[in-house]
Amino acid sequence: MARIPVYQQQVGIRAAGPSTINTPTQSTDSQMVLQGVNSFADAAIRLGQQQAAVKNTQYMTDFVNSQSALSQSLNDAQQKSQTGIDYIPAAQQIAKQHEQDFFSNHPELSESEKQDYTLRWAQARGQVENQAINWGQGQATQIKLSNFEDTASQIGSQILQNPNGSQALQQSWLQSVNDSDLPPAIKAQMQQKGLNSWEYAKGLWAANNASEHLMSQIQAQKLDNAAAKGSSGTLATRNNNPLNLRYSTSNSWLGKGGDNGTGFEQFDTPEHGLRAGLKLIRNHINNGDDTLTSLINRWAPQSDNNNPTQYAQAVSSATGIPVDAKLNPSDAKQLTSVAKAMAKQEGYGGEIDDGQASRAWNAVDNPAALAPGVNTGHLSMEQTQSLYRMAQANNDRAIAFQIAQQTQQAALAAKRETAASHASDIMQNRIASGEIPSQTDWQNYTTTVQGTQYDGAAEVLRGAMVKTQQLMNLPPSLAQQQLDTMRLDLKQNGGSETEYKVLDAVQRGVDKRRTDIQQNPQAVGALDSGQPLQPLNAGDAIDQPGTWGQQLMQRMVNSDSLAQKYGPTAGKNLMTPDELHNTQDAYARMTPDQRIQFWRNTQASSSPAIATRLAREVGGDSLQVSAVASLANTPAGYTAALAVDRGNRLINPVDGAAKVKFGAGFEEDTMSKIKSEYPGLSVSQIQQLLPVVKSYHAGSGGDLNRPPDGDALHKIIGTPVKIGSAAIIAPPGISENTFKDSINNGIKRLGEYAQSVNNGLRNGTYTFTPDVDGNQVLINAASQRKVVGSDGRPVVIEVSK
Repeated sequence: MARIPVYQQQVGIRAAGPSTINTPTQSTDSQMVLQGVNSFADAAIRLGQQQAAVKNTQYMTDFVNSQSALSQSLNDAQQKSQTGIDYIPAAQQIAKQHEQDFFSNHPELSESEKQDYTLRWAQARGQVENQAINWGQGQATQIKLSNFEDTASQIGSQILQNPNGSQALQQSWLQSVNDSDLPPAIKAQMQQKGLNSWEYAKGLWAANNASEHLMSQIQAQKLDNAAAKGSSGTLATRNNNPLNLRYSTSNSWLGKGGDNGTGFEQFDTPEHGLRAGLKLIRNHINNGDDTLTSLINRWAPQSDNNNPTQYAQAVSSATGIPVDAKLNPSDAKQLTSVAKAMAKQEGYGGEIDDGQASRAWNAVDNPAALAPGVNTGHLSMEQTQSLYRMAQANNDRAIAFQIAQQTQQAALAAKRETAASHASDIMQNRIASGEIPSQTDWQNYTTTVQGTQYDGAAEVLRGAMVKTQQLMNLPPSLAQQQLDTMRLDLKQNGGSETEYKVLDAVQRGVDKRRTDIQQNPQAVGALDSGQPLQPLNAGDAIDQPGTWGQQLMQRMVNSDSLAQKYGPTAGKNLMTPDELHNTQDAYARMTPDQRIQFWRNTQASSSPAIATRLAREVGGDSLQVSAVASLANTPAGYTAALAVDRGNRLINPVDGAAKVKFGAGFEEDTMSKIKSEYPGLSVSQIQQLLPVVKSYHAGSGGDLNRPPDGDALHKIIGTPVKIGSAAIIAPPGISENTFKDSINNGIKRLGEYAQSVNNGLRNGTYTFTPDVDGNQVLINAASQRKVVGSDGRPVVIEVSK
């Protein structure tokens, strides 16, 4: 066999690095075999090591997967936990089961591998147990807190129904919280939260049912806090027990507190204590102790170291009631005066005002007349202020209702004046149209106006009737000259009724041209100009608002030209009589949405001034709906505009029979409310707003026996704002701050004149009034005249855009 050279080291692709090539040596066959065996053994070792590494990697992967499955099982257990604590043993069992499953799935583990993974699972179980304890205890605490909160909320709901019927439940809840294993800080926090919700619930009940008493409580507690009154004052004062009633477990007085160890009753408020005293006084009178002498002997007997004779004389001196005079148990004024005098003798240090006495007396037979005692110490400042505002609003409404009742006679008198004015208007219109009223007509008129400012006007109307009878027509070209001659002749020689009829009829013919100019100015303008009118179609306002607006603006130009040519009384109407009739018919058939769209498009495509003039022509509810159509740019404004339209249809339906009836004095109360909300408005301005406000109130479902509240007025009139000392109104739907910024920016644009305007606004010299385009015109507050700027023109702040 040939000899094969063998290299001890070689350079090649698989070599670790370059090395020197040694000189080949000679080898035997046995050496070659040995080298082959060694190489095979090395390969077997490497293969075993690789297999072991793969197996260890698989074990670790399975362990990680077991940990993931364990986490999912723990999450599922948390979802099923009922108490939180039950999760702790469940988590321990779950961890143990997952460990057993791991080892059951790997029986081939060696002893060293078992020891390694046993240690790993022990660490995992420890982490699970710590997490379970923390989560379980925390969850148990949250469940307790949630249960306490739910119970406190249920008690609050009961208080809203009956504020005096859940004291035992409140005490039981507080004791349960105190006896729980919650941390002290959380107990205190939970108890304060419950007390806060209960006091606020009592306050809500009081604000809606006994608002005046709640306001009195809040004011009194505010004064006590400011003066740091604390426990100062006499026993009767501290106990809110003006008549020093003895404590008794058998009496369940309204507003009664617990036994404070003084031997005397303790009440929530002075009114509660005074009510109990008045009730007891009345019972004594009804049982025979019906004079001051017998009553005081019963109330403060000599056996209790009292001097009843001196006591009775002091009460008699304070009230003016003789000691032996019979007392009337139903006389509120008498018994409250007696109770006040007795309170002084009992050492009560507070001053019982008429409001407290009245509330206490009213509550003797009507416990709901008093609010429960509301401890504002458990409320936040915002909650207290909110309750006070609610109570004040309800109290204001109650006072307004009382005023309405007191002024009912004045309202009836005003209605008679209105009826008399209406009757006079009708009679004047009949005479002006040429009618001759009958004797019965005159008798009915005289009866209607009797006792009013129109009483005695019948003779004046009879004299005017002679001058306005129907007469014959005369040719217009000759009329005026002849009429002047005839009128002069009649004045000089006297004339009969018939002669005056003829004269007036001729005068009407001469005036026909002037009448046409006033009533059908667009046709007159077309004749004068020789240009035919482009007919107006009401449907274009919805379908083609651009065309509609252009035509209206052209009609406005025509009207202005006629006014310049024929005088200021000409050219008022934008439509011909036929167009107006067609528009009124189309408008009557429109849905509420279409009517609002009609006026909104009219304003947008022409101008608010044109829309207002057109609304006066169309009549009906047009002026009210057009006035609020601009509100429809927002959802709330659109709702308000619909309410006005709906209210108009209820108040003035097409069939003439009103669908709603306002309560007596509603208009007067509403005007008073508007004046209260917007002091700067004049009586005439309020009267102009009244129809829109009434329509909105009826259309939005308001109480027809009560005027709308401030929020409702803001939605339809606007929000009152202050610029300096000037009170103006931000249009509905516009933010108060945005409107004020618009005004202030407009003033800044006045340049050097801005400072003078600001000074005038601050010192009350100037104020603002809106024009037809929504801008604000500066006027003198005293004279109501427009203020002229440095450029000689009225000062106008443009805010409409």
